Amino acid sequence: MINIGRAARGTGPRPVAPAERLVTFVENQAPAVKAGEYTIIARQSTNQDDRPPFEYTRRFAVAGERFAIDPAELDAVFPPDLAVGELSGVLPHVLLSRRTLPWERGSVAGRPEAPWLAVLLVDAEQAPVPVRRTAADLVPDGTMITVAGSGETGTGTLPPRFASCPGLNRLDYGEAPDDACMTIDLSTESFSSVAPSAADLPLLAHIRETDTVDTHDTAEGSSAVAVVVGNRVPRDGAAARAYLVSLENMGPLLPDDDGRPSPGLDGIRTVRLITYRWWTFTPDAHQAASFAELLDAVNAVPDGQDGPLSSLQVPFTGPRPTRAEVRQALNAQAAGDLTAADALTLTHNAFALGYVPLVHRLRRGGRTLSWYRGPLVPLPATATVSTPIPCPDAVSRYDPQTGMFDVSYAAAWQIGLLLALQNRGYALALYNWRRRLAVQAAAQVEHDAIEQALGDAFPSVLGARAARLAATADDRPPDEVVNWLAKLALLDGVPFNYLVPDERMLPPESLRVFHLDRAWIDALIDGAFSVGRITSADTALDAVRQSSMRTLVHGRRRLVRRNPRPTPPSAETGAVSEDSGSTEITGFLVRSAAVAGWPAAAAAGWADIERRIPVELLRSVRLGDDVLLVLFDGVVRAVALHEPPGQLHCGVEGAPGAHTTTLREVTGDRPGHQYDPPEGVAPVPTRADQRTIQAAACAAGMKNILNTRFAQGLSRFTSAEFALEMVQGVVEVEFRQR
Repeated sequence: MINIGRAARGTGPRPVAPAERLVTFVENQAPAVKAGEYTIIARQSTNQDDRPPFEYTRRFAVAGERFAIDPAELDAVFPPDLAVGELSGVLPHVLLSRRTLPWERGSVAGRPEAPWLAVLLVDAEQAPVPVRRTAADLVPDGTMITVAGSGETGTGTLPPRFASCPGLNRLDYGEAPDDACMTIDLSTESFSSVAPSAADLPLLAHIRETDTVDTHDTAEGSSAVAVVVGNRVPRDGAAARAYLVSLENMGPLLPDDDGRPSPGLDGIRTVRLITYRWWTFTPDAHQAASFAELLDAVNAVPDGQDGPLSSLQVPFTGPRPTRAEVRQALNAQAAGDLTAADALTLTHNAFALGYVPLVHRLRRGGRTLSWYRGPLVPLPATATVSTPIPCPDAVSRYDPQTGMFDVSYAAAWQIGLLLALQNRGYALALYNWRRRLAVQAAAQVEHDAIEQALGDAFPSVLGARAARLAATADDRPPDEVVNWLAKLALLDGVPFNYLVPDERMLPPESLRVFHLDRAWIDALIDGAFSVGRITSADTALDAVRQSSMRTLVHGRRRLVRRNPRPTPPSAETGAVSEDSGSTEITGFLVRSAAVAGWPAAAAAGWADIERRIPVELLRSVRLGDDVLLVLFDGVVRAVALHEPPGQLHCGVEGAPGAHTTTLREVTGDRPGHQYDPPEGVAPVPTRADQRTIQAAACAAGMKNILNTRFAQGLSRFTSAEFALEMVQGVVEVEFRQR
């Protein structure tokens, strides 16, 4: 039995260094062509001096987001909206799925690496409310608005002593004065105190590439997102509001490094900004449980139970029956002397094995109780089923001493059949394959009869026919069939109530580990494979193919998950090869608010408690808002859940007025390795408010320390290096086998 408990509290929740995952920071990715108007001139000349060159001019425009951003481009924000918890020192950020988006427009003249998007942080009690306006509300009052390539015009309505979007007029192709946008108004002093300087801005956006090895199932081998980082940390215990805003062409209006207003804002009272996303969070560790605290509290011991329950079973009060007590009760049952105490022992033993008594409606209208156990069992299952299975009754097991059925494998076969019939593509592919094999078999029988009747009379004709039959004699099922069955073998599509038949088996805030019952899976696959199995001849042919089919399906299960996998362990570890289907599958189910609050939380497993031998992840999927299912290709002795890579955020350490960050190696053979304090600690300078980061000054100090103390030899220090040095690790919670 896998009985996994939390690691010792001193070593359970711990920060995970980014070097433990493949994370790459990239400075930027400028688009091939930025939004704007362009002219292409094609000129062709000849070797005839008296002929003028031929010239053709073509003008075109590249459109881009300006007044609104497609919500699909906004991948995530951190901290999450309305989050409350340990968020001190966090620099809020936005993840953008289109990695060129922050650089598709300009902000600071002569600095193409400076993004036009920024994240501004304002205390919630002073935060402006976004207001829906139009493009005309961003152009000075009374100014005639023109549109490129269009006769459409309008008049600006921006009040006097307001500044907003320099150079907006004239509008680009496809834009109009009445285009809607969401805006916020900040006083000149407020804007200058929270906005980055022109020197800071290029450091506040980068691209982050991460692998997807232990994330949820996805078709992508890696994830690449653009990250726009804020420059201000929240105040502890107070709500803060972050805004993703446009700073297009606003370089002349940005404050200096100390937050003093730009001369370009002389006479300006209010700055109006386009905003695309806004959210609120509160850094208060005492008001809400963190990711680590939620997971550290799973499997709490209910009243009347001896210890924490970590296997998937119906809980019961009292001690678990011993092997001797179970044997005695079975003997008493066989002898017909079953007492109430013996019956309770057998019932508790059935619960401990993962069985649940369920109402069984009989074909003739009667009702009884039958035992059912899903595929997620507490112990390694040694039971087998003989396939092909002609009907579900063939694998129903009846106990004449109790009068109860065990319908576990019958239910598996039936659900496999129903899922196969529901999938039209799979059912048609399987039917066509069976039909092709039947035609081939009939042709072979006919050929054998002709050969027997004619002998060697027509060797050229019969030989050619035999060769054609041999060339088409491949009886391997199509990939569509095998791949679908391989996914089914990993429980893809199996209804949740077949996995967890009783809610008491997986109560809120619980984690349950299990072995996958191979016999249950065999019955499930055979049920799906039985589509089109009509005659006894079909059953006989399937019986011949069963062994190879089962091996093919279980071997293919390693390939249906398209996320990249770690290098398979060597032979010394005892792990099987990539094409073997004999490895035992284990996994866990977790139902927790941690899954609901961190929906992209990822998992990893190891075959040893020292975490030296990783176990390949076969499946990781959310089955509900707060339920996560994870399957591993092997027996795990240690598993870990960690916050998603999107929460690998930038932030500072230390108290206000003395903020620091612990530096990491940039060059050399250990990129990302964190240096030991105090030598590896760099100060993070701030403005007078002790919360707004002076990014440019901070980067210069980091570069100096890395070069002088650690001989890093850095000639440039871009947003990629800045992100690496400011990044904070995500939290991981580990569970180990006792």
